[in-house]
Amino acid sequence: MSDAYVRVAVGRYSDGRTMVINKRTAGMLDMVQRRIGFELTIVQGSYNTGGVSASAGTHDGGGVVDLRTWNLTVEQRNEALAAARAVGFYAWYRTTAQGFDPHFHWVAKGDAELSSDARWQASEAEAGRNGLASRGTDTSNLNVPTFNYTAYLEWIELTELADRVAVLEARVTATTNARAQSAYASVIEGGAIENRVSTLEGRVTYNTDARAQHAYKSVTEPDTEGTIANRVTLQSKLLEELRSKVGSLEAAVDDLYNKHGQQDARIAALEAAPKP
Repeated sequence: MSDAYVRVAVGRYSDGRTMVINKRTAGMLDMVQRRIGFELTIVQGSYNTGGVSASAGTHDGGGVVDLRTWNLTVEQRNEALAAARAVGFYAWYRTTAQGFDPHFHWVAKGDAELSSDARWQASEAEAGRNGLASRGTDTSNLNVPTFNYTAYLEWIELTELADRVAVLEARVTATTNARAQSAYASVIEGGAIENRVSTLEGRVTYNTDARAQHAYKSVTEPDTEGTIANRVTLQSKLLEELRSKVGSLEAAVDDLYNKHGQQDARIAALEAAPKP
């Protein structure tokens, strides 16, 4: 079941009461904030029955907020209004000439818990009017979309997942992948690993060959060292173990590169995912 109409606290009024809005409205405000480069301040929330007489009951239900404007430039006011309408608010700037202390008054289109007065304002907006008793012409809120709360939650989840993948990718790139590249370079460019393997191979080849010759001599010219054959077998096993370890290292490097490629694919898929 959707939690769109669960109420959340967003501050307090001067009389100490808690200021609340629903999660759908909170998501819409979040999307507005993501579109603009400055912070907005809520001065009146929703479900504020009888709270402000000048609001004429519009804040009695859900989906309605007033926001501070005295701290904004004209350009910022226009940017905020455009962002609000793009997200799904019927958005007005209330002025002194209209009888208000200047502020934003935003009504969330499609909110199921709008008060009757807010629903009237929504219908007035759709008719190209200002949502006031004067019923003045105001066409700025025509063609406002309806906010898709479910799509918003999915987008937030994808965004958070992309952030987590980005952190993992950074760690892989900075540590695991870098070390894998170093190990790979050591193998193919004569680094420490190749030198160690070459040294071991030289020792094994020399010892094995020398002991094999000694063993052959002991067959053709019998002596008292009956354990030589066993020592040759043991040295051959050590050589095979060394070769196996080098093969395992190469496989580990390949595996790390494959995992790095999978990370790239996951990130590409997340970036290509549709956003609301």
